[in-house]
Parts: sequence; structure tokens; C-alpha cells
Amino acid sequence: MERLSFFKHTLQLVIKDGLKEASGLSGTQIAKLSCTASLLHSSTSFKDRFESCFGDATIPSAIATRWNSTLKQVKAYVKFDMQNLSYMLNSEGHKALILSQRDYAQLKELIEVLDPFLEATDLTQGEKTVTASVVVPCVLSLHCHLQEIRGRVKYCGPLVRALASSLKTRFTEIFQAVKMPGCEPAEGRGPTKFPFTTAYFIASVLDPSFGFQWLKHDVQLDSDDKDQLMTQIIDCIKAEGEKQMISTADTAAGPEQGDVPVSPPAPEAPQKKLRMFSHYSKTPSSTNTVGLSRLS
Repeated sequence: MERLSFFKHTLQLVIKDGLKEASGLSGTQIAKLSCTASLLHSSTSFKDRFESCFGDATIPSAIATRWNSTLKQVKAYVKFDMQNLSYMLNSEGHKALILSQRDYAQLKELIEVLDPFLEATDLTQGEKTVTASVVVPCVLSLHCHLQEIRGRVKYCGPLVRALASSLKTRFTEIFQAVKMPGCEPAEGRGPTKFPFTTAYFIASVLDPSFGFQWLKHDVQLDSDDKDQLMTQIIDCIKAEGEKQMISTADTAAGPEQGDVPVSPPAPEAPQKKLRMFSHYSKTPSSTNTVGLSRLS
């Protein structure tokens, strides 16, 4: 659990790095919609007028120091019809809070960039037990998302570049382990980095929700290099299995502190597939099937 807490902390540092480099992006727009949300929760007359236009729909309050809280507020705001909301704000004497079409476009692009990071954050903060198996798929999927979106963003280019740079720096050991191009070891200590071990590979492969799908979809290597990496992971799993079989007679001693769990989690599929893993196959891929068959 300590290592998973550090994963969560490192992920939040990545997001903080990205938002810091793009601090001017959407700042005015977010301030305006936050004021609208404050009016909705503090003014009875404004709330009545709002509900007469939009029914039970609302804009949640946000905690200014929590980016995920603010993003959820933005997501709720952009769901409203822009013209109807602008008309209502103007009729209530709040013309200064009206957002332009460009403002809306910026906010929607911001959501598109950060939504997978929001999913990853919610995943680590949810009530459901999170295992070590999510670490590798989560990091590599976020990297894949940023690579895919960077060529089509119009307003959030600085944010995407900052997030990608921080992700590769703070999780550099994962990217080096999969031989990702451009992730060679950097000199000096640099920012806080997540301490990676091959046990995270093992945990993800043994999780039926992931298997080797992250290797197939999110690792930028040719087929020969992917097969070599798969073989290395399978060898690690076999070695770990043999070690556990040898130590079964010493079960009273229990696992050493700090070990990353490598036993497969319960084969319960998630209720809803997260967007960050939407490109994973619903059924086991050939890569997954072949890889797991080699464990026997």
C-alpha cells in the first residue's frame, strides 16, 4: 500500500507540473464559471432562475486547491447549452460572466486532455481496492493518450507538452524498462521519481483486466523487441513462482515488508471500462493469449 500511495503522489506531481507550465491557460474562463457556480449555491434568486431554465441540473462547487475538483466543475458547466446559459446570465445582470465560443472550445479541449488523468486519480482514490497491477497500464496509457492528442490540440499545446515531459521524467524507470525511445537515464537527481521494479510488470500481466494488452497497444517497439520484453517478463513470473513454491514450507514467516504483491487479483472485471483503457480489447488479444500460454 505504501508503494501505491507513492504512485498516487507521483501521478499528482505530474499533473501539478503540467498545470504549472500552462498556468495561464483557461484561467479567466475557469474564474468566470466558478463565480457562476458560487452564485448558484449562494443566491436564492439566481438559483430559482437557473432551475427554471435547466431544471435539476447544477454546477458543483469546487475546492480551489484540488485540480480534479475544478475539472469536474468544468465538465458539468460545458454540458449546458451555451446560448441559453448566456441569455440567463445576461438577464440576471451577470454579463461579465458570459463565456465566448472560444472560451468554451478551450475548456472542452482542457477536459479532453485532462480527463484520463482524472480517471487515473479517481482510480487511486476510489473505495475499490487498487492493486499494483494498475501502475504500468496506467502510466503507459496516459503516455499514449498524450502522444495521440498532441498533434490536434489548438489551445492546450503547452499543457500537453508539460504533462508528457513530467510523466516521462517522474516515471522514467518504467519507460526505460520498456525501452521507450527518448527515455534514456538523465544525469543528476532531478524531480521525485517513482521507484519501479519488475514486480509491477508481473502484477499487470497476472491481472486478467490487463494481461499483456499494455505491451501490445501502448509500448512503441517493433514486434521483435516486444516479444523479447514479453519473454523477460514471463521468465520473471516463472522465477517468482518457483521461489514461492520453495518457500511454502516457511509460510509462518509471511512476506517481507515492502514487497510488491505479484499474485493475481480476483478475476472480477470492472463495472465500466475507463476511457484510458478503452483501446484495450474486450476479449483477450492474440498477444495476450500467446503470452499467457507461455506461462504454462
